[in-house]
Amino acid sequence: MNQSNVQVVSDHSVFLIFKGAFFYLAPVTIPLSVIVIIQNIVIFTNYYKDRNKLIPSLFMGIALSDILRAQGELVLSVISILVYTGFVEVTFLYKSLIYYMFTALPGVNWSKVFNLVMTVSLTIKVVNPFYRLNSERLKSLTTCLCIVIVMLHVSDAIMVIVEGPHLAVIDAHNVAYLYFYLLCGFIIPGGITAATLFCMLMVLGGRGVPINILMTRRVARL
Repeated sequence: MNQSNVQVVSDHSVFLIFKGAFFYLAPVTIPLSVIVIIQNIVIFTNYYKDRNKLIPSLFMGIALSDILRAQGELVLSVISILVYTGFVEVTFLYKSLIYYMFTALPGVNWSKVFNLVMTVSLTIKVVNPFYRLNSERLKSLTTCLCIVIVMLHVSDAIMVIVEGPHLAVIDAHNVAYLYFYLLCGFIIPGGITAATLFCMLMVLGGRGVPINILMTRRVARL
């Protein structure tokens, strides 16, 4: 089987995967996403008056994270309907995944951070009710973690789109697979960046190319 045949099979496989993940589930995903968005808007506005307190601010963060995730699912479901009914090209769905990755998936990881901080805070209050937590410092730490998560997501996207075609582990000629690879790896922020750097080091080690020569070439191209 030549490269063109492999590419056709891979494109068709990814096409079917996205169809099952987005199009067939759209009748369920769309109403659920709308309900989640409305519910969390109510939660956010309810706790907004006590936003200076730690626990209400964490509830607001969780609500905002769920809104980001739900709107991403809603957008992808609507676009998948347009794509698989023939109104727009399938490449539009692949490109819309970038929007999903920069909004919905960070919201998923933000929600984990907010829930973890809330769990630890409430546990400390139950175990030692006389201990006073530094709310401002804890909120600042949570904000920094959320910023780091976004930066890792951006780094992952850059690594796959820019460095992906140069790596043997990714089918550079297959745009559909490239986006599928990015979507799967984006769930763990920073995972693709670490894997890509590792692959680059392995490739360099196999070719016997010093790291400083590679960096000099890349700087020269910039």
